[in-house]
Amino acid sequence: MHKYRADIDGLRAVAVSSVVIYHAIPNLVPAGFVGVDIFFVISGFLIGGIIYGDTLDGSFSFANFYARRVRRILPALLAVVLATLLAGLFLLNTHAMKELTSQAFAALFGLSNVYFWDNSDYFATAAVYQPLMMTWSLGIEEQFYVVFPFLMFPLIKLAPRGRIIALLVLIGVSFALSIVAVQRAPVSAFFLLPPRAWELGIGVTLAVMHHEKWIPQASRAVTDLISLVGFALVIASLFLFNHDTSFPGYAVLLPVIGTVMLIHAREGFFNRTLLSWKPVVFVGLISYSWYLWHWPMMAYVRIASDHSHTGGALLSVAAMSFVVAVLSWRYIEQPFRARKLPNIPVLVRYVTVLVAVAAVPVALRLADGVPQRIPHSVVVAEKVRAEGRGTCLLSFDQVRFDESLPCYPEGSRIALLGDSHASAAGVGLEEYAASEGTTLAQFSKSGCAPLLGYSRPQQGSLVYARNCADFVDGAWRQIASDPDIETVFIVGSWPSERDRLFRPVVDEKVLPPVESLEAVDRGLRALVSRLHEANKNVVLVGDVPRFDFNPMERVISDGFVARRFLRDFFGLSYKVKDGWVSPQALMPEYDKVGEIVRRIAEEDERIAYYDLKQVFCEADNCLYEKDGKPIFLDQHHLSAFGSRQVEWSDVEFSSPHMRTPS
Repeated sequence: MHKYRADIDGLRAVAVSSVVIYHAIPNLVPAGFVGVDIFFVISGFLIGGIIYGDTLDGSFSFANFYARRVRRILPALLAVVLATLLAGLFLLNTHAMKELTSQAFAALFGLSNVYFWDNSDYFATAAVYQPLMMTWSLGIEEQFYVVFPFLMFPLIKLAPRGRIIALLVLIGVSFALSIVAVQRAPVSAFFLLPPRAWELGIGVTLAVMHHEKWIPQASRAVTDLISLVGFALVIASLFLFNHDTSFPGYAVLLPVIGTVMLIHAREGFFNRTLLSWKPVVFVGLISYSWYLWHWPMMAYVRIASDHSHTGGALLSVAAMSFVVAVLSWRYIEQPFRARKLPNIPVLVRYVTVLVAVAAVPVALRLADGVPQRIPHSVVVAEKVRAEGRGTCLLSFDQVRFDESLPCYPEGSRIALLGDSHASAAGVGLEEYAASEGTTLAQFSKSGCAPLLGYSRPQQGSLVYARNCADFVDGAWRQIASDPDIETVFIVGSWPSERDRLFRPVVDEKVLPPVESLEAVDRGLRALVSRLHEANKNVVLVGDVPRFDFNPMERVISDGFVARRFLRDFFGLSYKVKDGWVSPQALMPEYDKVGEIVRRIAEEDERIAYYDLKQVFCEADNCLYEKDGKPIFLDQHHLSAFGSRQVEWSDVEFSSPHMRTPS
């Protein structure tokens, strides 16, 4: 068993502080998420080292090992899950409550990473509203420790050198899988155990090498140097990357290597000074509770808030969660860890309590999220949400459009081409097409701007960029070859001028990034040109207003007393009146690119232009709800109800070269 090391608790403090600050204000620590990778290495070193030592001397017991794990993990986790569910009853609508019950059930049984792999994305905007998202890393660890003890028995039958080699081979396989997955399936690379196992494995390997005394004792000067370099690598890793970095992949090497060096340099300068400083060590001692409590508290404040820029408020929440974590550590973690009972009774009791607690989210789910608690205004908003924003949207991994689908009716004279904003507008356009005696053929793919030869990777995935380019190329060709289609509406989520992630795609090759202004100008002109060559009318559609708040959630928050209280307590409310909000609630960084779309239409008389922003905005304010119904599902997607408010018949086909669909 490892002798207690204060410096490792100090390293935990660095990890958890980085994570919490990143979750509050990402710009302060752009890659604070690497704190989780630091935790993985520490866990592998400590827990993996214990398993190795106990297995080697024949004292390892599954009952003893898992009894220690449940004492360490479950008490605080059970408390957080129950508190989060209870708060959800006062803060969440039925849809979100049902999602939370699934998150809670997955968290209790160590499957959070699998749940979020299938349902979310850590770096996606929506992730910050998932109250139990932080439990994904616990899933990784618990799955690792289900598998690893069984691996250790055949491993110790090898000679010491063979054990190290075998571990290094397994680490290499896992790391290689991570490198491949981060390009081809980035969400899998982030959430699933196989691409992550090497991070815990490298900690285990260091522990084995220490146990076998494979690393000679270094001088104080060398140890200080190792400590200095390790600390520098860890700190650098917190600032050199951000949410757009392909992660984990190669980037994670920096914090992992830095952590390994710091763990190894036990008596190094930073280890014996900063990392062993009592206030820092104390933060490390409560790091598990702080990690658990900070996220749901932040998520609920975000859910209640109008503002997307909640940094100041979330720093206050971080401080509050620290106090809660201290209490949790003192009155939940410590008593249960100190209690001495035989292993089998401990396991039986914890399993019984676990099943009892797991029955709570199951009961809430069976009760359909307890809809009786929902105010009428929220019920109305939820019906709008349930209707969604169109059904003809291809997912990220789909490329080709299935002509057999109802999204491509035979004989359609009007077509829609674009991304998720196009799909959202499609509900109203379908009704417009019907009023013109025809149907609507829809070509829309999530996150894929209607630009020819340019696309934006998701999480750095070049495969996605190629898929997007293939989709747009295939869509315009299909439209051009269909003699029935006369008019094409091009609707896109036009990017911010700050966006510099678009990449040219030429002959399946993804080239270096260009600015969004260039991508939209060239890519949109190229697409329009191809459609004109096919003798199609083109209507360019200016984007909807981009709100700095979520109109759907604002309407829902107005119905919940607890949410209104949180929103107003933290000063995170925009002033609204009769469904209108002031322009201060809009995001102006999208205007410049939007002007490019308008200019392209104005320069060519063969192009009609229709501005969705003008539909919903006047000089002094913008409409976000009408008759208690949200016009938008989120900050920038029309609801089906909102889509029906658009008068598409107002499009003016003024050029003699164009004709109104008939």
